[in-house]
Amino acid sequence: MDLRLGSLFEQCLILGQQQQIRMRWSLMLDYPSPNKIEMSLLECIEKCEGYSEVIQSSDVLVNIDSDIPPWIVYLLICNAYEHGDVRLVREYVEFGQKSIVIGGGIGIIATTLAQVSRRDVTVIEANPFLLNRLSQTARLNDVNFQIIYGAVKAGVKQGVTKFHISKEFWASSLRKDTWQSTSVIDVPVVDLGALLLDDYDVAFFDIEGEEEKIFDAIALPQRLSTIFVEIHKPTIGEKVGAKIMNKLWEQGYRLVDSEALTFCWKR
Repeated sequence: MDLRLGSLFEQCLILGQQQQIRMRWSLMLDYPSPNKIEMSLLECIEKCEGYSEVIQSSDVLVNIDSDIPPWIVYLLICNAYEHGDVRLVREYVEFGQKSIVIGGGIGIIATTLAQVSRRDVTVIEANPFLLNRLSQTARLNDVNFQIIYGAVKAGVKQGVTKFHISKEFWASSLRKDTWQSTSVIDVPVVDLGALLLDDYDVAFFDIEGEEEKIFDAIALPQRLSTIFVEIHKPTIGEKVGAKIMNKLWEQGYRLVDSEALTFCWKR
């Protein structure tokens, strides 16, 4: 790592502590945005071109490079990227449990599940630009993912669907109102109901608003004892969030913990 880049990363760590970035992501009811102090540092990161470095974020090795948006780079360096999700997984998943992640991102959650369960993890991801990153994260951490390319869509079991790619990859979704959408592509539909019949114990849902409909469309198998659901209330609203919770209660789950927008349920 060159000195300039190393200095920037060190500044990220220091600033993240000063600005309480982890607490902002845990407690704020909306998606936190960089403040004015952070913006100046993000502009410096934006100017760095062609870099590629492996760092440890929330005990997961991950490659960061100049293709990742600076805000996400900052959060990864500060151990604030999905840190609440990581905490919930480490606390409520057990050794030997079989897991599936719906919305894999760059593999932080899937890696944590694999580390805790000591088993391979199934990962569904609709963004084709993240598939290689998922594989890379698995290799870096010496874990195995079964990666399935496609999207889950309520009431649809096959075919293709429109998927909106966001400038910041974590916001990409099926929704027409996808934040900072840059392109729309066709992706295959994954039959989630059929897939969940494969004796999974744990499922992690991070599907950018599709949780609004998905639990009306499928019955979760009895063996699925632990589920994590990111309920995107800033996108879908509080009333819809309450509807999702009621639907899970009707299926026999009880809420045991939450952090930020992610909720852990068990039955």
